[in-house]
Amino acid sequence: MIYDPNQIVGWVPPGAPGNPTAAAIPIYARPATPPETPEARAAREARGEEARQKREEACQQCLSGIKAATDPIERLVRTIWAFACYTPADRLPGPGKIAKMSCVPHMLSELLPEFFPPSRPISLGTNPPWDHGEIAQWFLKRVEEEPPMHLRFDSKGFFGYKERRSPGWSFINGSTCWSDVRGEFLDVAVTVDGNIIFNDGFNAHALREMARFCGFTPKKERRIVPPTGGAFDANAINRLRAEMEYASNDSPFCSSYDQDAK
Repeated sequence: MIYDPNQIVGWVPPGAPGNPTAAAIPIYARPATPPETPEARAAREARGEEARQKREEACQQCLSGIKAATDPIERLVRTIWAFACYTPADRLPGPGKIAKMSCVPHMLSELLPEFFPPSRPISLGTNPPWDHGEIAQWFLKRVEEEPPMHLRFDSKGFFGYKERRSPGWSFINGSTCWSDVRGEFLDVAVTVDGNIIFNDGFNAHALREMARFCGFTPKKERRIVPPTGGAFDANAINRLRAEMEYASNDSPFCSSYDQDAK
């Protein structure tokens, strides 16, 4: 059969996935795919086996790091990174999108029974079971990177509120405060002296970012906003939001996330 690039073989209806317009879009013929040669098949299978072995090694390294952690908060942070995931609203398909917090519940209960008893529902977003002050103090002791930004915030003192500026770390969508308007969690930050600012508490997404800052995750190129002498302004926030990695598939266990845990 002769391939005709102008041949229409079907139509995408208006409003269907891939067609946001009010008119149908034609689907044109494509050239036939040549049959796979034995050599190409062998190469594809070899690549698949290599990828499987690398994933298995990554899983074992991840579990070894969790089991070797003697500090309970380090164990918590390592486990959350491996078995919990936050997907922002803008990364999900369809209208009316809201962000999703998911996890592998049986692994959390098995590795962290003191935080996640098997008989209780799991909340990793609005009502997580950890102490936020302890998390902040632990993070400041373990973080490997210098504060990537200067934060500007109001602090309550003896004579009322006063504007302060301090180096610190910001966690986009990392607080326990949920916004129905935005369909996602609000931001939170911690300063070098341990103040938790902008919103209260850290959700699981913030703990996953802490794992990156502390060097518990596979090394990836990560661009950060350099410290400046001025306040951390709206433009800097937008740059960080654009540059932050919401890598929902960076854990080797990502294919097992199966329960919503907001």
